[in-house]
Amino acid sequence: MDNRLVQLAQGPSHTVQIYRGYFINGYKFISQKYGSHLKTMNSGICVKDSCYNDHERDYYGTLTEIIEFEYLGRRNNMVLFRCDLYDTEKGTKIDLYYGLVDVNHQSRLKSSSYESFILAQQAT
Repeated sequence: MDNRLVQLAQGPSHTVQIYRGYFINGYKFISQKYGSHLKTMNSGICVKDSCYNDHERDYYGTLTEIIEFEYLGRRNNMVLFRCDLYDTEKGTKIDLYYGLVDVNHQSRLKSSSYESFILAQQAT
């Protein structure tokens, strides 16, 4: 059995790292609380639907927390983003020419209807 698989199977360590910002996929993300006083906001995220079909859907939200879990071994870590997601069926407008997305912030999804954590690699 692969040694790394054995290390992951033992679960994460009991310590976690919390970040204010994180750079991944060519984007710099900043949590909403930390970035609230800055001139530019980088707390908006887009999560591509993992199973595109006839009803393709992307999810848009706000990054509220960045958490890193470490597993035993070397370079075994996982970064999760906690997000507030918005209902894309109600009031989301996409400008196809400029690629801008206007999200209705009053249409926040209830956290009981979705998983509020995503892998950092999923965010754009």
